[in-house]
Amino acid sequence: YYEKITQLNPELKNHFDYESMPPYYEYYNKDLDAYTWVVASFHNPFLPKEMISNFSKLPKEVYERYVMASFTDFSGKVYNEFNTDKHIYYTDFDYSKNQIFISIDPAVKGITAVLFTAFDPTKNVLFVFDEIYEPDVYPHVVISKIYEKIEKYKLPEPNIIYLIDIASKKLYLDKNKTLYSYYADIQPLPKYNEKNKLILNTKLFFNNDMIYIHSRCENTIREHINYRWRDEKEEPLKLDDHTVDALQYIVDEIILRFNISFNNLTVEKPKFEKENISYEEEFHKRLLEHKIRVRQTLAKERNIL
Repeated sequence: YYEKITQLNPELKNHFDYESMPPYYEYYNKDLDAYTWVVASFHNPFLPKEMISNFSKLPKEVYERYVMASFTDFSGKVYNEFNTDKHIYYTDFDYSKNQIFISIDPAVKGITAVLFTAFDPTKNVLFVFDEIYEPDVYPHVVISKIYEKIEKYKLPEPNIIYLIDIASKKLYLDKNKTLYSYYADIQPLPKYNEKNKLILNTKLFFNNDMIYIHSRCENTIREHINYRWRDEKEEPLKLDDHTVDALQYIVDEIILRFNISFNNLTVEKPKFEKENISYEEEFHKRLLEHKIRVRQTLAKERNIL
């Protein structure tokens, strides 16, 4: 929104032309003995028309607050734009021809998450095609699993950019060695966790159908569905956000490297093979398959089969 500040003589009716003002909210400041007119951003005559026409691409709550000057609080789900029926895909393709980003959200104790993604700059689309999600795991184990995934998908090393939370430079696995130093061989770029900025950019990616997550990335899907704002505070809950942080680092790096601007953005949505199955159905199908495998394993151990 923008504010127009002016002076007027209340004794002269025509000193200020109210009719020339666009639709506005008016309020009186007792301390300053002055009126302020708060106008929605799309009535701002100083903004480029192209920018105004792209306001519709903004996430709903961002649009209401920063364009319509509603001053509403963020609450509930952070990523309302993430649609499990639209942003989840089931069929792999050759990722090696795209720019690969591998993002690490490490931990000394707790969950270490790694996301494997492919960005197609010709279509402005990011595919999250695999993940590592391990509790209380040492860095050398994580790196070994990363190399296994690289081999599995035949990803060319020159196409890979590694990212890592910069907090790893301040976390010590032992007295003399930081967590970051254990990952030094793959030379990951440290990323600052500027939470609100990263959230907004990721919301814009989802809102413009620029992110698609493979159904095998169950932890990534679960965390993005459940990610919540902290009540009465403009910050999210610090809970189950490991893949969330990892994805935010990737989005931020893509914006910087490919100079992404949402004012003149063109997105070519991918065409997946149509499958008559929803994510919920896919989840329950996988859960059933898992239960069958567990029963078969137990039966073998008991020499029943």
